Amino acid sequence: MGQHVDLFNMFEQVYNQAPMGIVLTSVVGDILKVNQAFCDLLGYSHQEIEGLCYKDISFPTDFTENDHLIRELAEGQRSYFHLEKRYIRKDKTTLWASLHVSFVQGQAGNHPYLICHVIDISEQKKVELQLVEREKMFRLITNHAQDIIYITKLDGMCEFISPSVFDLLGYRPEEFIGKSNSDYYHPEDLKRLRKLNFSQQGILRYRLRHINGHYLWFETTYEVVGELPEDQRILAIGREITDRWRSETNLREAQKIAKLGSWEYYFDTKEVWVSDQASEILGLDNQSGLFKAADLLEGVHLKDRDQLLNAIKNVCKGDLIEQEYAFADKYLSIRAVASSDKLGGTVQDITERKQAELKLLETIERYTSLKHYNHDAIFSFDLAGKIENTNPAACRLTMLPITSLRGLSICGFIGEANWNLIRNGQMELAEQGIHKIFRSDDTSVEVLATIAPIVVHDQKVGYFLIAKDITEQKQLMFSKEVAERANEAKSDFVAMISHEIRTPLNGVIGMADLLLDKQTLQPDDKDCIEVIRSSGEMLLKIVNDILDISKVEAGKTVLEDHPFSIKDEVSRTVELLIPRAQSKNIELSLSFGPQLTDAVRGDATRLRQVLTNLIGNAVKFTDRGGVRVNVTQLKEINHRACIQFEIVDTGIGIPPDQAGHIFEPYVQLANSSASQGTGLGLSISKKLVELMDGQIWVDATPGGGATFGFTACFQPLEGKMT
Repeated sequence: MGQHVDLFNMFEQVYNQAPMGIVLTSVVGDILKVNQAFCDLLGYSHQEIEGLCYKDISFPTDFTENDHLIRELAEGQRSYFHLEKRYIRKDKTTLWASLHVSFVQGQAGNHPYLICHVIDISEQKKVELQLVEREKMFRLITNHAQDIIYITKLDGMCEFISPSVFDLLGYRPEEFIGKSNSDYYHPEDLKRLRKLNFSQQGILRYRLRHINGHYLWFETTYEVVGELPEDQRILAIGREITDRWRSETNLREAQKIAKLGSWEYYFDTKEVWVSDQASEILGLDNQSGLFKAADLLEGVHLKDRDQLLNAIKNVCKGDLIEQEYAFADKYLSIRAVASSDKLGGTVQDITERKQAELKLLETIERYTSLKHYNHDAIFSFDLAGKIENTNPAACRLTMLPITSLRGLSICGFIGEANWNLIRNGQMELAEQGIHKIFRSDDTSVEVLATIAPIVVHDQKVGYFLIAKDITEQKQLMFSKEVAERANEAKSDFVAMISHEIRTPLNGVIGMADLLLDKQTLQPDDKDCIEVIRSSGEMLLKIVNDILDISKVEAGKTVLEDHPFSIKDEVSRTVELLIPRAQSKNIELSLSFGPQLTDAVRGDATRLRQVLTNLIGNAVKFTDRGGVRVNVTQLKEINHRACIQFEIVDTGIGIPPDQAGHIFEPYVQLANSSASQGTGLGLSISKKLVELMDGQIWVDATPGGGATFGFTACFQPLEGKMT
């Protein structure tokens, strides 16, 4: 006998145990019965939810669509419908559900009702919404990005490109899509790119053709996306870097001119990679670019080797190494920054500068030795009579150490009357009146005194007192000899700092100019007076050069700090020298590089002095062709604008045996008939350039012209000069 199946009980079990929510509602939306799965979805109990209307647990914005579909069911227009809608859980959170609703006609005497099957699709909906948001974000980024964002197949066929391509290259996106992007590459770059093996990601630089025909440089970051080969695409972001490329090119050229090379030292392998320029500086045969650090250290002088090794050994991440050392027959300067696995830096040949520094040091040491070992006491004091410095002889004379002498009044050593004479400018009377230097033990020493003013920038800032101890000499017997020696010492000293020479010279030149204006002069007289005037001007220039070089070597030159325009100062200087060039029928031209920092703070007077000297020399030694002045921008150093000035001429050039000494004092070209003056102009220019934190150099060949260049650093100003 077959087993009887209780269908009602079976369907009851299916209804209650079903994993999806099942809801029975009236055609007007009243909830009649729900299963446990539906209660679990919304967090209600059977008692709480049965008797509610579907609108009580639904989003209001979904009511219209629900009512419309239910009405179609009731009217027989459809037997079921499916939609996605939002429920409101008991805890007020949102539940996205897939809803399948069918219409059931009630039995006789019963009302019709709806059966709703509810499946939770919140996670699926969340993913869909995220995809929509990502799509919106992607569109927002691509529509407003200044860089070019594009997607291509592996064969280069463009599938998407951002609207920014129009602003950068002048093409509309639809002109790119469906075409190979190789159609827009520069031919040289396309040839290079076709040889590359593209990895999963990387950075490329190349040129793209603008719609107007010219090419722009781009730097592009790319990545291969997609797992399956047929789905793989190249996603790339390209940034226009034309101006930066030009700056980098100029920098590479400047480094080549400055003989500046780069290198990297790898801590793990103890190897050093050097650039071609660095190899040339170090005198290496650079095949692979890699060298053993131990081999390179062999060229470093023993006195510098340990210091260099210690600096490398003790360097930490982020530290900066700055060191000068002797390598083979050169002096080199290195700068490097440490990272976690290597040192990266630059090397520069500073042989010429180092040799100049050694010569300057030798000059300073000779001057210091002369002062230190001088048997005469030397006091320097300011306009108020306060002692600023002395030498050992003065300490012995006064029986006081130099630390005690500084700040004391000179009046206590020479007497108030003599100090008043000095203060009133009666130095000769003071010299005659100073016979003694009073000591700290109330005794005195007989001296022969010489007084001279200390003049800086045409202003008197103090005095020198040179006191010769004549205690052990018989003043009456040797007074004449001592006086002659004192006068000789005075003459030598005054000759060193004698700014007063310029006053009579100016008088001579002025009187010569007045005489030349007279109409009654005979031709021979006029020629003689012209010789007097020109000779006076030449002598005045010589005196000025001697005083300038003396002030610079003594460290008395202080640069001014005022705002000025680079372009204005260079242009004025060139304009002043154009008549001289025109008189020789040669061209004098001027050009400024792009991105030049114009408004700066610094010493415009000293800059003009250097430019006038170098441009004037170029004009003087050029008989055919012309002189060109180039002004370009270099990379900032310590937030200061570094400007490079080049003066290129087609003149007589410089013999190789003289080029290395051209910036030394009193050096003139031996083969030039145009050489006049003291030979101090280039030496003064070199020292002024160094005061402006720059360098000066010359490139020249005999008969092939010369290029004098120098750099100077200034504090940049915001905005433009008004």
